[in-house]
Formats: sequence, C-alpha cells, structure tokens
Amino acid sequence: PPRLVMVAGGLLYAAKRAAPQNSRAPRSVFPPDDRVAVPANASYPHAAVGRLALEGGGWCSGALVGNDSVLTAAHCVYDLRQRAWRRLTGFAPNGRAAVAVERVHALECWMQGAMSAGGSMDDCDPAWRCDLAPVRVGVSGYPLDKSGQWTHDNCPIGPADDGDCADRRLSFTCDLERGESGGPVWVRPPGDNAYVIGVVSNQCGPPCANGAYELASADIATIVRWMRT
Repeated sequence: PPRLVMVAGGLLYAAKRAAPQNSRAPRSVFPPDDRVAVPANASYPHAAVGRLALEGGGWCSGALVGNDSVLTAAHCVYDLRQRAWRRLTGFAPNGRAAVAVERVHALECWMQGAMSAGGSMDDCDPAWRCDLAPVRVGVSGYPLDKSGQWTHDNCPIGPADDGDCADRRLSFTCDLERGESGGPVWVRPPGDNAYVIGVVSNQCGPPCANGAYELASADIATIVRWMRT
C-alpha cells in the first residue's frame, strides 16, 4: 500500500460528494473554461495524478512522487480545526483501482498552525522569493463539477496577487474547482519531463486568482526522508 506523503498548503476544503455533480457554476474558473479532460490511458504526468478519497464521501487530489508515495495538501489529511487526522479510504491514480493508505505524514508547521477568523492559514515558512520570475505551469486534479481528471496547462504563475512577498503562496489563473486541492502544480521545460514545483492549496475566483503552496528545498528534503523510512 502507498504511504501518503503530505505537505502543507493553504485552505481549500475537500469536495463533498453530497453536492450533485454539475449542480452549480465553478467559482474559480476564469472564462473561458480551459480545462481539458484527461483520458484513462494518459501518459506522465497525468498518469501519476489521482483521487484521494476521504471518509464521508469527500475527496482531494494528489500525485505519485514515488512507487508508493503520494504528494497532496496537508489540509486534506489533517483537520486543523479539530486537531485530528482525517480518515482516508484510498488513493486511485488516474481512474485505476484504489489502494489503501498505510502511513501519513504532514509538515509540522501545518499541524502546529492556527486558523484565522476568515478560515485561512498562516503559511509555514515566510521565505518567499519576491523576485520570482513568472513561468507557465500546468495543474491537474479531480474537480467537483466534472467527472474524472481534468487539466489546465500553460497558464502563467507568479507571487501572490495581494502583493505580500512574505509567504510562499503562488498565484495563477489556471481553472480549478473544489476537489483539486492537493493536486500538483508542474513546470514542463521544452524537451524535458514535467516536474512539480507546488501543490494546489486554495481558490479565490475572478477577479482574484487561484493559489498553490511552493515547495522549498527544505520541504523536498523532508519528503525524501519520509519516503526512505
């Protein structure tokens, strides 16, 4: 069974199955809707993206970062309000059969964090690079308003749109919906494989922007250590 490797992110509640599919317009899609359906036989990186099922019918998204390890958002696995681990019922990569969860990790800074009155979280590490050069990224996950995996590629990303350079939030207008929290944010250099630079963590919608948590070198080192234990 895979060991789920978790990193902290901002708050984006997991999708709730109780809401009928296609029952409402997405709140975080920037017209026109540029999301594209991912076929079941898709190649990398989409083949590595899956749906993380939560007890009670909700779900998040995540991505395989090893043969038995999955990267997702910490709020998908640890309830900061209740100070308790969420119950996970399995991970299904790109529509394949779900596998059980054996072990869960989360960055300590998330577990010791505090929710604000507005429901957001103070970011783990105020070490944002204010001189981040804009790049184009792709995102993929399992949105509430559609069936299966959907992706939006080649959208620009930059520092948080509120001008706050004291955190590691990334801001972009890739189209998202609930359920995609924890999905990968990747860069695909010309002629090279895609690699993950962050995790989808929050949504805002027009005229704001959706957001992700940037993976710092310290985060990556921690994840690698978890994967080796």
